[in-house]
Parts: sequence; C-alpha cells; structure tokens
Amino acid sequence: MTSTPRRRLLSGLGVFSLVTALLGAGTYVSLTALAPLAPVAAQVIVAPVVDTPDPPVAFPGYGGSAVTAIGYPDVVLTSGSEGPMQLASITKVITTLVVLEAKPLATGESGPSIRFGSWDVARYRYHLDHNGSTEPVWNGLQLTQRETLETVLLSSANNYAESLAVWAFGSIDAFVARANTWLADNGMPSTHVVEPSGLDARNVSTTVDLLTLARLALANATVAELVAQTDSRVTGIGAIENSNRLLGRDGINGIKTGTLDYHNLLFSADLELGEHTVTIVGSVMGAISREVRDASVSLLVQSVRDGFEPRELVRAGTVVGTYETVWGQRADAVTATGASVLAWKGSDVTSAIVLDDLQIGEPRRLVGQIEYRIGQRIVTVPVVLDGELDDPGVWWRLTNPELLLP
Repeated sequence: MTSTPRRRLLSGLGVFSLVTALLGAGTYVSLTALAPLAPVAAQVIVAPVVDTPDPPVAFPGYGGSAVTAIGYPDVVLTSGSEGPMQLASITKVITTLVVLEAKPLATGESGPSIRFGSWDVARYRYHLDHNGSTEPVWNGLQLTQRETLETVLLSSANNYAESLAVWAFGSIDAFVARANTWLADNGMPSTHVVEPSGLDARNVSTTVDLLTLARLALANATVAELVAQTDSRVTGIGAIENSNRLLGRDGINGIKTGTLDYHNLLFSADLELGEHTVTIVGSVMGAISREVRDASVSLLVQSVRDGFEPRELVRAGTVVGTYETVWGQRADAVTATGASVLAWKGSDVTSAIVLDDLQIGEPRRLVGQIEYRIGQRIVTVPVVLDGELDDPGVWWRLTNPELLLP
C-alpha cells in the first residue's frame, strides 16, 4: 500500500522526461531546419586585360602639332613647339564663334541682312594694300549673316572678318575685349587676339589650346556646317571656294587654314573604323608651304586612324568566379554579355570585379559586375550565376548545426 504513491511519482517523472525530450528535439529540429545558411563567397578568377604599346604617330618635323579624338579624353597627342605661335587666319574661327554667341544663327537660316558702307570699303582697300586675303565690297552692298560668315570662313576674307566683328560689337576694340574674355572663359589661356582677321602676328595660340577651339567649333552646328562646305555663292561676289583644299580627303571635314609667315591648319576628320566613327581634331602650325602642310596633315590623320583598334574585353559566358558550398554544391559566376570597344592602342585597360556573397541562388541570378576602365571611359558587364545553389535540406542541417548561422 505504501508503494503506490512512489510508483505514481516515478511514472509522472518518466512522462515529464519524455515530454521534455520531445519538446527539446522538436525545438532543435525547428531551429536547425529554419536557421539561415552561412553565406558563400566567390573565388574570383577573372583574367587581366593585356595592354598594348603606344602606336607610332606621324607628326610633322617642323613647328608644333597636336591631335585628339573626341570622346577619348585620354588620347591627347602633341609634338614640337608647345609655346604660342602665330594664329594667322585661324583667328577667324574665334571671330565667328564670338560673333555667333552675340548673334546666334541656326543651321539653314540666313540670318539678318548686313549693310556695308564706306568704312568697310576703306578696310577692303587697306587689306588689298597689305596683300591680305580679301573679297570685294562696295557702299550699299547687303549680305545675309550667313553669306558674310561664308566669306569669312571659306574665302578667308580679312576685310569681311573685320566688318562682321564691327557689325556684332560696334567696334574692333569692343570685339577684342569680348574675344579675349571668351577665350579665357573657354579654357584657352595661351590664346590672345588683337584683331579679328589674323593679319596681325600678335594673334597667337598654342597647338593644345587649338584643340579646345576645334571642339567648340564642331559643337556649334552652324560652324560645323559652314567649314565643311567646299564652295558657295555669295550675292554680288559670286562663287567662293574654301581655302582648305584637304576637304573630302582622308575623312577631313574642316576647319580652317591660316597663313602669315607660316602655313597652319586647324582640322577635323571623321574616321570610319568598321562600325565605329571617330571624330578627331588637330592643329599643325609652322609649315613652310601649303603643300608641305597638307601632306603632313594627311600623314598625321592616317597614322591616327591606324592607332585605333577594336579590342575585345570579355566574351559572354566567361567564367569569372566560382561558388563552392560547404554542403558540396558548385556554380560558376559568368559574364551575362560580351564587351568590346574601339580603343587607342596605347590606352591602358584595367578591370575590377565585385561579386555578391550567396546562400542559395537560381540560374541567371545577377551576382555582380565587372567594370572595365579604358582611359577615362568605363564599360560595365553584368555577371550572373551559371547553375544553381540549392538549400542542402533538413537532414544536412540537422547533422551540421555548427555550419549554420545562429
């Protein structure tokens, strides 16, 4: 009779222990099955891009020269004199841009009428006496703004450059003041003008400053259109021809000749390179003759053309990293697309890859990117998972609790 309470106590303790064990096991299974997996870092295996040496550039052996490609700010090539040299009639590009800032003219428009008078006739006679480039003018002649600009940029008439400046600013002095401020504001610190035509040898610039001037000229749609014309017809004057005889050769489509003591050329060219078009601008200053200058520019443009190459950065599907899980799965990180660029042969190419840490992932999941830097240009290629990283399942979780995150 006295053993009955003891048996009941033992029975109750057994039930409690069983329940506790079951509850503990349930808790363990629940916590283990639902615990997050430790993230897996990728092993990066992207290959470096091989750089190429600088290509040869056929710079003239006289004066100074510079050339650059628009959109390729790392490609700025220079040779010879770096100091200020005579601008000559390249001054007229400055005159045109400064006037168009004050008196804008859209492409295709004629603009207002400009009436020429006795002052213009006197300046025409002055330039005739000083063997300058001129076109005839008479008291009462009226030309449109566009016709006047054509006479300045194509025929390179000194007298019309002066007349244009006075029409826009009221006097030569007012134009000169505005022009030099404009030059400073637009990043040409070594360029200075004292008059609008280029007849004065004190109008000077450097070959590098002229690259900036060339870019500004092409950025103005009206100027770009005018300097590409081989000829035109002007009211009362008749047919005029562009003094730049290289137009249409080697892709050259501008910009302005300049002749005083030496022969200069500020030029632009569109280089057709497969499916790409590269616009280059350059300056050649100090040639002893027009023939020498033109031959030098042709060789320079051709050598710059040869200096560009299509460069494959990476192919689609290239393995750039690998994920290996502690439960034995493996999947590669691959480039989602290929990438190639048209690059200057001497441009350095660097790459940097960033890949996410993963726990699980489905095929084609975006896991990172590669950033290629070519000079100052950046090309980004997405990276995706080529394969699948599955959850390892409950059994693996139950038997490997130490590999789970708390």
